Amino acid sequence: MQLWQPGQELDRGKFVVEQLLGFGGFGVTYRVRQNKTGKMFVIKTLKPEFKENPNFRQLQLQFINEVITLASCRHPNIVTVSRKVIEHDDLICMVMEYIKGQTLGKYLQSRGRLSEDEAIAFIDKIGRALEFVHQQGLLHRDIKPDNIMLRQSNKEPVLIDFGLARELIDDLTYQSMSHTGTPFYAPMEEYDSENNYGAWTDVYALAATLYTLVVGKPQALFSHIRKYEFAFNNRDPLIPPKQHLPELSDRINKAILKGLAIEPGDRPQTVQKWLYLLKQSQPPKPEQPVHIDNFSKQDKGKYRESISLKTFEFETVRIKEIKVSPKFLGLGEKKKAILSREQKQARYFIEDLGNSIGLEMVEIPGGSFTMGSPKDELKRSNDESPQHEVTVPSFYMGKHEVTQAQWKQVGALPQIERKLKPNPSYFKGDNLPVEQVSWYDAVEFCKRLSQATGKEYRLPSEAEWEYACRVGTTTPFYFGETTTTELVNYNGDYTYADAPKGKYRRKTTAVGLFPPNAFGLYDMHGNIWEWCADTYQESYVGAPDDGSAWTVDKRTRHILRGGSWLVNPLNCRSAKRIRLAPDVDGNNFGFRCSIASGLL
Repeated sequence: MQLWQPGQELDRGKFVVEQLLGFGGFGVTYRVRQNKTGKMFVIKTLKPEFKENPNFRQLQLQFINEVITLASCRHPNIVTVSRKVIEHDDLICMVMEYIKGQTLGKYLQSRGRLSEDEAIAFIDKIGRALEFVHQQGLLHRDIKPDNIMLRQSNKEPVLIDFGLARELIDDLTYQSMSHTGTPFYAPMEEYDSENNYGAWTDVYALAATLYTLVVGKPQALFSHIRKYEFAFNNRDPLIPPKQHLPELSDRINKAILKGLAIEPGDRPQTVQKWLYLLKQSQPPKPEQPVHIDNFSKQDKGKYRESISLKTFEFETVRIKEIKVSPKFLGLGEKKKAILSREQKQARYFIEDLGNSIGLEMVEIPGGSFTMGSPKDELKRSNDESPQHEVTVPSFYMGKHEVTQAQWKQVGALPQIERKLKPNPSYFKGDNLPVEQVSWYDAVEFCKRLSQATGKEYRLPSEAEWEYACRVGTTTPFYFGETTTTELVNYNGDYTYADAPKGKYRRKTTAVGLFPPNAFGLYDMHGNIWEWCADTYQESYVGAPDDGSAWTVDKRTRHILRGGSWLVNPLNCRSAKRIRLAPDVDGNNFGFRCSIASGLL
């Protein structure tokens, strides 16, 4: 049944229902208009029949947990979910962005089928979004053309409808989940009582979506789960896509069939591995980065000149205030951060490291700022003085901390001065930041990458790091006067200023999980300490004012910035600096790369 009617007001008149969008396995969605701004949003809540369930309160809490988790999945190809929930008719509601455009399914209908290049461009972006989703411990479980929106402005694909997402447990397997997937796109495990779900489940649906895009005949997938005779009627054996489309390349045909394997164990076990199979079928395009191993020395200069910057959009947040929220579902009163949000853009280029792994480098425009902390900043250190003006030329900085996947690729390049461990990190995961690396290791990484690309990659100077972190702010954090564990990965058992206690994760988190700063840089606060080029001085007396690294004796202690998952939030402040010997490593020490604009 329809819960709310068009014209009905929600959240004490803040929203007005415009249209019922549809029902899913667990929820119902509406398009709503915000009265104050006239802006459109999508609101999703549990189906009304769940209110009769004796475990309704537990379902509500589970729904809130899903909102919190999905709100952390900030990715350009994933629908944006607000961290704020609203309550109406005793139902908790998730607020999501409204994407103006059409579904990929409708776009396909208007064309019959898509070219290989266009289909793979869509699938590659959605696949990368899924990799990010899986890193957060989630599955989608209902990927299909109708759950992919194309933005009207640029046809950018966006993955929507995470109604089937749940936290993963027991090494990417689910418990007590019922089948709610879509025929054609749901693999055999959706009908299997053993519930053998994992990343391979989304691989199947992604391969089925690509099959539909290039062939235009989703019904050709009907018979594929032949072992389960009750699942479908009028089945024929699966027809390889190449039989429908003889001009389809062999490698794409093979990748689709591999992704559509009946047994989960016969498919690529991650989206990344399946995308690798798929992309091997694509000839390199001149406008795309070429694998770094393919450059001769005389070609590197030409490559530098041919770099063109792309633009990405993101949302940055600021903490407006910390206030006490009322009692909510019996959870008691607690402090809550009230956030303001702003859409931003930044320019970047991607250094292709091979195996579908890229290093995203963000353009940081030049400017001047006040380095160090004021004397009245809470819990500051004396070595953050004296404050001084620094003018920083434009440069590029890694969008994220260097990941373990990136480390493996560059670590396999020829040695320059020292050996590198192929997999040094304590916490394992391709999209987790590499850690347990020393200053010497980080410098060797930059030198290998520089030799392979012809660009001069390096560690950022301490001044560049603080300038890039602050983005013009003068507060302890680029979020404002304080921070929370919803915004930064640090030891949530401790607090700073008037912020509440939060979650202590006791480990690193995937890069890009938390909101970026206004330059589009992620994890500048928390997660891991980041090595800088400078050696440590006890004060800023005599420090350079041109943004260059301050090095006296490279054998002495070097600077790290940003804080980590392990530390008190006061150590994650923009001005905080610590020092360690260059040969020290640990499971909260990593780095990100920089490069001067003039050396690109």
